[in-house]
Amino acid sequence: MIPYELKATYQSANRAIEDNAHWIRQVEAQCYVTGTTEAYLTRFELMGDWGAVYPKGKTSEEKDAYRAKHPRPTLHAYKLTFSQEEIDKNWRWFLGRKEEFLQVIETGKLLPKAAALAPAGSYECQHCSYTKECEDGIKH
Repeated sequence: MIPYELKATYQSANRAIEDNAHWIRQVEAQCYVTGTTEAYLTRFELMGDWGAVYPKGKTSEEKDAYRAKHPRPTLHAYKLTFSQEEIDKNWRWFLGRKEEFLQVIETGKLLPKAAALAPAGSYECQHCSYTKECEDGIKH
């Protein structure tokens, strides 16, 4: 069985699939569980590349022409292939995260931001309402 994951997102269709590190980690975990090194990932971009929303051009005709070239929504499909070493390393990472999560539950204290965010996830902090508590390791 080859895992297949469909994601719907507002991110731009121009964004590289590798920027979605958390999706890739999830798919790698699915590969581990199913005993395969291949998976399919489909990304449904609700706003396309956002060109239809923010068209370039000064006149309405120019904007309409730009919108016509930038449809929404869009859909991209990827076949992902991992080495067994990558899959095993990712699984060990998940097991480590599990232990950290159990520690948070047991102590009631959040992890410091550097430990709480997975690598490549720091962009999420700018919109988080718990940034201060996360930095201080305080229970919220």
